[in-house]
Amino acid sequence: MRDNASVELLAWDSAWLGYSVGRATAHTPQQVTDAMANAQAAGLQLLYLVVDAGAEAAIASAQATAAWLADVRLTYAMALPGVALPNEAKTPGLAYQLVTEPSAALHQLAQQSSQYSRFRRDARIPAQACDQLYAEWLSQALASGTAWAAVRQGTPVGLLTLGVREGHASIELLAVSPAARHQRIGQGLVRVAQLEARRQGREALQVVTQEANRAAQLFYEHCGFRLARREYVFHLWQQPE
Repeated sequence: MRDNASVELLAWDSAWLGYSVGRATAHTPQQVTDAMANAQAAGLQLLYLVVDAGAEAAIASAQATAAWLADVRLTYAMALPGVALPNEAKTPGLAYQLVTEPSAALHQLAQQSSQYSRFRRDARIPAQACDQLYAEWLSQALASGTAWAAVRQGTPVGLLTLGVREGHASIELLAVSPAARHQRIGQGLVRVAQLEARRQGREALQVVTQEANRAAQLFYEHCGFRLARREYVFHLWQQPE
């Protein structure tokens, strides 16, 4: 097995939070120890330590340290070639469209999608910083033409943003306003994601959610996604000298 204990400096996260942030992957207790030592030697204030759910000894090793279990991350995936797309749900007065301009409604939907985020749950990350993170993700999607909205009477009531992870199309943000739920708008946004991923020539569509978000798991499974990976994500904070 190759050594995954090396620490990757995350320039974007470091600039966002204002201090050095890195990420490491561990499969064994020794790699957990090495990653933490490497992070301390590099002067990182925050380390994201990712451990596959099958590496039980490594998980136990991380839990025995000062690392905080920030998230049990679930990656769902769906193969696209040959997939039978559902018929578009026709909802009177509702349209799905590409959006490129910011609005208060889109901003609210982006913030809503952060409810179960590990950045939202970590008490050492200010709420304002988490707000800024999701606002920036939305801004990038709008600028790059990878954001879609479900619009009713000129107002967005649902939001989808797409990215690429591991060569696959990836749902990054997906949210439906509380007043518009249970109207198949979420399924409609997933269908938009499927169609756009196909247009890009992607062979699979994936989405990441949290184990604590049971409603999201049931929703994606209902849409035809299957669980592909389960990982433990720890936050290890170092006291600045």
